[in-house]
Amino acid sequence: MDNSRLLELFLCLSKKEIRDLRKFVNSPFHNQRSDVIQLFEYLVKYAYGSKVDQLDKRLVFKFLYPKTAYQEKKMRYAMSFLYKSIQAFLSHQAYLTDPLLSQKALLQAMRQKGRNRLFETSLKTTQEELKGQAYRHPNFHLQAFLMQEEQYLFKASSQRGTHLGLEEASRQLDLFFIANKFKHAALAMAHQQVGQSELNLELLSPILDEVDRKNDYLEVPAVAVYYHCIKMMLVDAALPHFVQLRTLMQLHQHHFPVQELRDLYIFALNFCIRRLNAQEGYFKREAFSIYQDGLDNGVFYDNGILSRFNYKNIVALGLGLEEYEWVAQFIENYKDYLDRDVKESTYHFNLALLHYKTLNYMEAMAHLQRIDTDDVLNNLNARRMLACIYYELEQMEPLYSLLDSFQNYIYRKRQLGYHKKHYLNFIKFMRKLLQKEQYSPAQLDKLKVELTATQDIVEKVWLLEKLA
Repeated sequence: MDNSRLLELFLCLSKKEIRDLRKFVNSPFHNQRSDVIQLFEYLVKYAYGSKVDQLDKRLVFKFLYPKTAYQEKKMRYAMSFLYKSIQAFLSHQAYLTDPLLSQKALLQAMRQKGRNRLFETSLKTTQEELKGQAYRHPNFHLQAFLMQEEQYLFKASSQRGTHLGLEEASRQLDLFFIANKFKHAALAMAHQQVGQSELNLELLSPILDEVDRKNDYLEVPAVAVYYHCIKMMLVDAALPHFVQLRTLMQLHQHHFPVQELRDLYIFALNFCIRRLNAQEGYFKREAFSIYQDGLDNGVFYDNGILSRFNYKNIVALGLGLEEYEWVAQFIENYKDYLDRDVKESTYHFNLALLHYKTLNYMEAMAHLQRIDTDDVLNNLNARRMLACIYYELEQMEPLYSLLDSFQNYIYRKRQLGYHKKHYLNFIKFMRKLLQKEQYSPAQLDKLKVELTATQDIVEKVWLLEKLA
């Protein structure tokens, strides 16, 4: 049973889900097989920790059917029935979390049974709930369409020749299609820009033309935000669309679920990164502001966890803007939001970076000693920072030794990807920097030109400053 679909699905359930599933499988409405209940309780007792050796199918079968010789087919049936019960439970739970979906099903039932008065009462309640909900994301317009469709079907069966509400239903369907098309186009373009997929967006151009022609579409938040995301990535004059997107994000931050809002923040951050890569330093402040807003709105958390990459990016941006006091507070205040497995190492690395940037080199080295060197990226970053510190402290012998061991470490690690070239170039120019006093002015100028032209390298700005 170890590698079964049943066990895989069972083990991903939370404690609360286990409690609710117990009620579900014990309900005759959902399950009428006693062996399914027994198998569920057996898994609750033995599926975790050191008791997994009890999950041999023959042992389980003996528990379920003590007077019957082992039958593989019968065992598989029991497992299959419980697996399907868990699937039905999860579907039911998802259904219960979407009240509008259940209301739509209720409306359909009332309409099909010809209960006009009950239908109208339920429709009014559903429309009020839909109008009162906070979200105005693309799926809001799908929900609005489904309600309008039910109203149309009801009227069409009982009030022929009267106003059937098709115009509003059609409008909501258009808004859902346009907003969702823009949303998925923006996601596709974002992946294409980092080389993860080919871009093939049929119908996008005519839809953009229609929205440009009929500007009232842009009064709808779900259409407007993704429209400006697309324009921001497509057109040369992208800055006005970035500004408009930032304005809409602040204005409508409560109108989108956290996951969708996170995507919008990532679109805006990616735009800033592209501009920073084009040497437009102004966008460092913009990116920092986006991260600050995202922290305030809670969009960068995934199940309450702030990724170490976002943590590090925020620190790096803040230090680049010399927001040292803010960064120090951030490092301390957000430490406990990091994943437990990387918390201490990430915390000390970023403290080391803060002390390094504020010229407290001895403090920086103390924190570097407390990071997890088994993590390859941590190891690379720590060695890079230590090399810079040794140079600043004029500790040349340790620096030469470090560069040799650093290079050997890089050659030993085979899965470094693009990092390998970046760090080998850093070591190459670091060694040339150590020979700076031996260069003539012409040779030094040539070295600066070579370094400036090198794209794949870390600490490029620092190296250029030291060659000046």
